Amino acid sequence: MRDPFSLLRRRLVLLAWSIGAMLGHPGLAQASTSFAALPPLPKSDLRLQGPSPLLPDLRTLAPSGFYIQEGPTGRILRLANTVWNSGRGPLELVGETPQYTEPTAVRQMLFAEDGALRDRFVGTFIWHASHGHWHIEHFAEYRLWSLRDDFEVERVVAESTKVSYCLIDTELVTLDLSGAPDHKVYRGCGRTRQGLSVGWGDEYRAHLDGQSIELGDLPDGLYALVSTVNPAGLLVESDYANNSAVVYLSIIASKVTVISDVLLEKERCLSENDC
Repeated sequence: MRDPFSLLRRRLVLLAWSIGAMLGHPGLAQASTSFAALPPLPKSDLRLQGPSPLLPDLRTLAPSGFYIQEGPTGRILRLANTVWNSGRGPLELVGETPQYTEPTAVRQMLFAEDGALRDRFVGTFIWHASHGHWHIEHFAEYRLWSLRDDFEVERVVAESTKVSYCLIDTELVTLDLSGAPDHKVYRGCGRTRQGLSVGWGDEYRAHLDGQSIELGDLPDGLYALVSTVNPAGLLVESDYANNSAVVYLSIIASKVTVISDVLLEKERCLSENDC
């Protein structure tokens, strides 16, 4: 009997080559800074006067930590996700505090080289009961795409709800950026001040509330998972075209397998008889 997983791997090779070269991040498989099938992100309307602000640039590392959980309506795909800031300035969010139980209006602080400071309304802090702290709404979304017979992406077959985040510096991604601090600057999940420093990311692990996609009765097969930060373009940043990362997954029963660069190259050379 032919190995079904081997067949999936070979189909993935054709898919990966048809989409084009994927941009990677060290130690992470198949991360992409763009995804052709996604609609363009609406850009925030800056119209700011004065010196150019040192804007953040939000990116998503390749999701990881996948596992299947059984739910009341079928399988649930759980995933870890990290968003980081590769821009020239920090992402800093400040809440306008009303009564404790109410949502809080949020302004994004925009810094300039000459020390000038501006701000604009960008959303809402909400109290996240299961996490026990404040989140910025609609910060990320996760979508699972089916593949056509010609191995191109077809349609979204499952997706998360709009994922809210508490934004703090948890992971140092790189110090090789101007303005990147060597220590955590944003540490708390209150609604007074949250953010991401230059070069730093915020990791949300797979077991946390919101880090899931309900698969229901979705059949086994090969899928493309796309994670997007700032999906509605509400936060001001320097580049909206690099907000997504994609990984290709084999989902068979309760097993999730990420198709790595090494496996792709091996299958490519086998398919071309060029190993």
